[in-house]
Amino acid sequence: MPSIKDRFYSIFFKDSSKWQYWILLAILAKLFFFVIQVVIYHQFWNSADADTPGYLKPIENLVFHGSYTPDWRMPGYGVVYMPLILVFSITTAQRLCLIIQLILSSVSVYILALTALRLFGKNIFFYGVFFVFAISSTVCLYDAYIETESFTTSALIFSVFFLVKFNDTKKNIFLVLSGAFLTWVTFLRPIFGVLFVFFSFIITIRQRSKSGNVLISLCLFLIPFALVDGAWSLRNYRQYKAIRPLTTVFPPTNNVDCTMSLYSFMQAWGASNAFFDTTAVGWFYPYFILKHDKMSSEFIKPCPYPEYIYTSKFNKDSLMAVKKMVIYQDVDTALSLEEKNEYNRKIIACLDRYTMSIKTEKPFVYYIVARWNEVKRFFGFDYKRSIWQPRPALYMNRNLALLWILLYSIVMILGGLGCLIMIKYFFKEVIKFLPTGIIIVMTLAYPILLKHGDESRYFVPAYPYMVICFIYAFDYMRNKFIKEYK
Repeated sequence: MPSIKDRFYSIFFKDSSKWQYWILLAILAKLFFFVIQVVIYHQFWNSADADTPGYLKPIENLVFHGSYTPDWRMPGYGVVYMPLILVFSITTAQRLCLIIQLILSSVSVYILALTALRLFGKNIFFYGVFFVFAISSTVCLYDAYIETESFTTSALIFSVFFLVKFNDTKKNIFLVLSGAFLTWVTFLRPIFGVLFVFFSFIITIRQRSKSGNVLISLCLFLIPFALVDGAWSLRNYRQYKAIRPLTTVFPPTNNVDCTMSLYSFMQAWGASNAFFDTTAVGWFYPYFILKHDKMSSEFIKPCPYPEYIYTSKFNKDSLMAVKKMVIYQDVDTALSLEEKNEYNRKIIACLDRYTMSIKTEKPFVYYIVARWNEVKRFFGFDYKRSIWQPRPALYMNRNLALLWILLYSIVMILGGLGCLIMIKYFFKEVIKFLPTGIIIVMTLAYPILLKHGDESRYFVPAYPYMVICFIYAFDYMRNKFIKEYK
């Protein structure tokens, strides 16, 4: 008669080729979070978030009115949403989007585990990656929201899987599939387009080491993006008579707007640009309060910014003066458009001068402290607002929330160690450098180059590769410990 241990292994450690079993198991794990988010927290599948209209409205306008507008968001979400609203009502289509997110996210758990197994050839990578990623709240919580995190994460996992499969099989179709999924990722989150450069580098090194045709391989990989983005760029040129291959950062406006200068000032010392953070840009522009209570005491709260940011050009009093102008031009309905614009010009001039003074007078703050603050938020190390704090639904059980905070902490700390160890693959077996490379590239792209690490949700699509690095570090230390012990 089989022992309890044997039964346990027969249930949870089946062969990796049993794809039906593993996908079903992933769905069950994902459903736990999905039910909490959708049924309990959202009540009636109210899955919209602050950014949701920006993804859906242009698709709805295209279907019902023949015009993709507003068009400052790229149409990546339309790959799933557009076919659905051609057949179903808007409400039903949105709910079906959530179900598709859940299914694709579940399949991606299995695909990520297979990718790790193909890269490192040990069963511990398949089982470890599968179970850790399946129970991580980091991605699961976004499967129940109409945002780009879930689809972006799943599509990137598929893109990496097909690139690894090409490395193993040398079949060119997998290059095309990898490029197609990365194209979708880019049309969901444009910044991920930088991965085309990184993946092209991996393909070039791999083909040179295997005496493959680099040019043909790169063409096959890039052709999906060239075709799709070519069509998108042509559409933008006809619309604006300008070359716009991706998208703009903010919605276009005919008014003079101080938002960019406000954001640049925050970035100069590494403060958050999230409008709900009242210790950063939210103090300058308390969005929620402006819409409800114009005389709120929030308007006269003292400046919470640290002393080390001040220069000869500004102090707390000068910032308070600018804040009053920001509020005044927003709430005074008697102001004409030209008067509002004049206020904004004054605000912009002040903030730009303050930003430049930080850069020239306090270069350490501008180049080091600011970027470190952005990196901390990107990785979820901001205690005030981070992925360490699961969405409110999980706070129904504080112990449950703490469990996922602990899991995330362990994955990030050991994963960071694994990431450092795996840098060695940059010089040898470059395909195994993929997990580390993705984390490095996205860290450079978001908090370093864009200076935009405001929310740890931006790290979500790269999190699966931190899980792989975590399992690598665990296996590395296990082998080292056992070897030394013996």
